[in-house]
Amino acid sequence: MIRALLIEDEPLAQEYLRRLLHETEKIEVVASAISADEGLALFAQLHPDVVFIDLRLAGSDGFALAQQLRRFSPQLAIVFVTGYSDKAVAAFELAAVDYLLKPLHPDRVRQTVLRLEERLRNYHLPETFTMANLPPDEERLVVKNIATDTIKLLSKMDIFAAVHHDRKTFIYTQQEQYPTYYSLLNLEHWLKGMPFLRISRSAIINLEAIEKIIHYGDRLYQVHLCDQNHTIIEASRSGAVLLASHLKNHRLPSSSIQSIKTAVRANLCKEKNPSS
Repeated sequence: MIRALLIEDEPLAQEYLRRLLHETEKIEVVASAISADEGLALFAQLHPDVVFIDLRLAGSDGFALAQQLRRFSPQLAIVFVTGYSDKAVAAFELAAVDYLLKPLHPDRVRQTVLRLEERLRNYHLPETFTMANLPPDEERLVVKNIATDTIKLLSKMDIFAAVHHDRKTFIYTQQEQYPTYYSLLNLEHWLKGMPFLRISRSAIINLEAIEKIIHYGDRLYQVHLCDQNHTIIEASRSGAVLLASHLKNHRLPSSSIQSIKTAVRANLCKEKNPSS
């Protein structure tokens, strides 16, 4: 099922499009918005496969919104919906999948869905070959504060850690944590190395945000962040080795660096000499 977001400021038009898409039995409309800001917030939260955008949104330009969405998700499928036929060339210059003219006809919408299926079939590549849903160089990361229903744009150094659990990736900052659907692998590529380090299969940390590191038994290490909530993240053994080799070049109490170096060395010796 293709997951779709509708951005249309006319309630009747929005409902009609929703019904036509539902009748194809191939599209799930996961949310709808009546403004560009609301659409951007829902996109950041839900990461749909396709966005249907009305070109004439109140107080906003559908083309400008599409360009903004594309910066965050280069492979996003976009379909423009409008009552004006003179913008089709501009739409396809933005690599739109289709350009639907109002009043909408069911057969025409079904054609669009077939095009979407073909497009998504070609773009569903393994994660290692795509940077979809992440901003390009020098862009900030879009996150949503669920409690206040607002979106924020984070710079890289705003990020203290990224931890994946319960099918979401949580972005930690000094004061907040934000649930997202970004993949950890793509986040790792976007953050581009130091001072960010992947310390386990499920966690990336900012070395500048570490308060201390504590060893808790065989192969168990805890990284304490200096955020407001005193977040604790577990490192794997291989992650601990990486930490020991990198931390001396970063701001961290020397006792913490020595603690993890000693712990890693002890475990390595124990594995080489199990009888000792």
